Amino acid sequence: MPSSYAAHNKPPLISTPTGWPQYKIKADCSLGGKTTYENLQFINFKSEKTWCGSYQKLFVLNPTNADYLPQTKFFNTRFENVAQDTLAYLFTPPNAWSVVDDCGQFPCTGPLNTLLTFEKSTFAG
Repeated sequence: MPSSYAAHNKPPLISTPTGWPQYKIKADCSLGGKTTYENLQFINFKSEKTWCGSYQKLFVLNPTNADYLPQTKFFNTRFENVAQDTLAYLFTPPNAWSVVDDCGQFPCTGPLNTLLTFEKSTFAG
């Protein structure tokens, strides 16, 4: 999941149990930031479902991040035996995000403005 930036986020290393998921955004996101990943390898993602029936995707948007998703860059990424249907889960903002006080009478459009860039990637298998 690409990282998210928020004014009231949790620290990266949590020392006590949490009452809600770490990834859940509880404040407005900032309009900035960039995440860079280097030298990753994704090997043997042959189906969008695991052997126990769970869905798996390599890149997933944060389901609670309505406002802004920072640009995510990948350098020297290797995909080996990776099925196309496992690559990414990108979604259209749900109508439940249509809150007049936030974005007016239409859903916030953060998920529609997602940018994942790949440089020097290789594909095999």
